[in-house]
Amino acid sequence: MHALNMLSGDPHRGNFIVSKDGVRIIDLSGKSCTAERKARDRLAMERHLGIANEIKDYGYYSVIYRTKLRKFIKKLKGKA
Repeated sequence: MHALNMLSGDPHRGNFIVSKDGVRIIDLSGKSCTAERKARDRLAMERHLGIANEIKDYGYYSVIYRTKLRKFIKKLKGKA
């Protein structure tokens, strides 16, 4: 999917239809394909579908860093 510069934006079981002919992906985002968006897709597939993310690229580390930074800021504000 990402090799074709396509993004799901919301990968979960309901957006994949499996049949004898193969897999169909529905509800694609239509957004431009960036390293961060690909990483978010891969991390969501890991969380929702159990497909391990094996690519640790710039996008992956960018998403991980932002997530940790947001959690830290929430903790400082007393919202966590």
